[in-house]
Amino acid sequence: MYFVVITIIVFFVVVDLVFFKGFLRRVDIENLPEKPNLSFFFHLFCDPNNRLKNTLTKLYEIKNPKDFTKLMMKLDILERKVTYACFTWFLILYLLGIVMFFVITISSYRRIIKSLRKLREGFERIMNHDYGYQVSLGGDFKEFEETIIAFNKTSKGIKTLNEELLNILKEWGER
Repeated sequence: MYFVVITIIVFFVVVDLVFFKGFLRRVDIENLPEKPNLSFFFHLFCDPNNRLKNTLTKLYEIKNPKDFTKLMMKLDILERKVTYACFTWFLILYLLGIVMFFVITISSYRRIIKSLRKLREGFERIMNHDYGYQVSLGGDFKEFEETIIAFNKTSKGIKTLNEELLNILKEWGER
């Protein structure tokens, strides 16, 4: 889910970057196109200080061609910095997702192994005739808890059956 959300955000920001680059190609002093509408995510990840937004506002106020040329050069540099900032953030977010995936995977793996070891120990105890041995619950996934409960019931049933058989054998031995 994390990667889906990040990918959607990346998509919208990349679309904003493409439209902004197109905007820069169409700009001239006599014919300013409509100011680009950049998304919240674009401002959040690519232009958090609003330097690009402020420079665009100045662009629509300029009347002098020299100032216009300087501002266009500044916008070109800002566009490169903003693009770099966007892709840096996206790389960081994807890497963070990958790290979270591995942390969750490793912790789940450890919990699964712990539950399997408890069950294996229970089976070994029953194989050594320790009937009625109960595996402790706690810290297990729901599926393992259900399996442990079933194991404990089975172990208790084996102990009860074994005791009943021993009693029957004793009674027959006494006759």
